[in-house]
Amino acid sequence: MFAWLKRKGSDFVNRRRLGRIHPVDTFIRIDHHVFAVDDMDEHHFRIVDYVGDLIEGQRFEFQFLLPRKDGTQDEFPGHGKVMRIDTLGLTAAFMERQPYFRREIEKFVASHRQAEGNKDHR
Repeated sequence: MFAWLKRKGSDFVNRRRLGRIHPVDTFIRIDHHVFAVDDMDEHHFRIVDYVGDLIEGQRFEFQFLLPRKDGTQDEFPGHGKVMRIDTLGLTAAFMERQPYFRREIEKFVASHRQAEGNKDHR
């Protein structure tokens, strides 16, 4: 019935975790509080140790602090929607992304996927 969940000769794959990256030195600023990004993809992100007033389903504004190779940090304004808050942190979806911001997120995620893929093949 759910053959698409498990193929012969392969292990179960959690489709929600497939394609996520675990960036280092990447942060989200919400209401003057800065939180580390635990994992993310092109559409969602999870921050750890969230303490704040947001509730599930709420839309919010944030600043995405994206590290660059030269050691600097770029800030991108963003809008998100809280998907879940639990003991692991806050999970949110990117909303209403500007085209430049969307491309920067996609490039950032793609470069981390490539770097993580290179680590696995060593």
